[in-house]
Amino acid sequence: MNILEFGRIMTEEVKDALGNAVDVEFKEITKNNGVVNHALIIRKQTENVAPTIYIDNLYDKFMDGMITMSIVNEIVEMYNQYAPGKNIDVSFFTDFSKVAGLLAFKVVNYYKNEEILRDIPHKKFADLAMVPFCLVQDEIFGRGLITIKNEHLSEWEVSADELWENVYENAPKILPLSFCNMDEYVPALREMQTAGTLPEMFVLSNSSKINGAGAFLYPGAMEAISKALKSNLIIIPSSVHEVIVLPSEKMVVDPHYLYKMVKEVNCTVVEDGEVLSDNVYYYDKNTGKMGILQEEMAI
Repeated sequence: MNILEFGRIMTEEVKDALGNAVDVEFKEITKNNGVVNHALIIRKQTENVAPTIYIDNLYDKFMDGMITMSIVNEIVEMYNQYAPGKNIDVSFFTDFSKVAGLLAFKVVNYYKNEEILRDIPHKKFADLAMVPFCLVQDEIFGRGLITIKNEHLSEWEVSADELWENVYENAPKILPLSFCNMDEYVPALREMQTAGTLPEMFVLSNSSKINGAGAFLYPGAMEAISKALKSNLIIIPSSVHEVIVLPSEKMVVDPHYLYKMVKEVNCTVVEDGEVLSDNVYYYDKNTGKMGILQEEMAI
């Protein structure tokens, strides 16, 4: 049995378990970098919010011998835990003046997401795409985001330029830049940095530490950091959530090694859906220009 057949069976079984007041839909959901997940979307007919329950790991359990009804019970338990119990008021989203102050952006790999990006008013930087979103906060459901699509601009009668003016202005306000020494993340590095065997490294993200790699593209961010460190900068993509920043003057390895390291980490450590890029970026404090670091470039 493949996962599509499994999903259709789970849809019917969960419908039977929860009753006629609930609609259950099985969907393939394409995530970042073309990663496809499979999920049941379970919605009470009187509510506008539906929990999405991913079933890929449950399919693995099924293939390992877990019986069908045990899996159905697990899905029902998850639904009961996360069922909203009320509607969310999203009427504000029809008014751009109310959305504008909640706009920010994340970055994804442009070439791995070209199909999805066709429907999004994105901006391109090197091999990355900046994806605008509206940050939504609810006291019960917590924080979520709505990706801005081209259709939203048409509904608001707003141009892409006007959208991005508001994105650039508000992203650093609602998701401020977070910049700290790498040893705060990995204390074991502290002694090596102190001894001089490793250069000083910094982690740059946003305040939520989620989808925060794009903070290095905040207006003026790299200029301010390069002035503080008195150095040109090397920016290494760790994941979609953060980047690592190094003062280039303290680097003792060549760019070829950096590229090799990034590719190896992306292949062995970072989950497929969280890989940002195999490239390394460079900020020149004298020109204010930033782009892809060439492997043969002298730092």
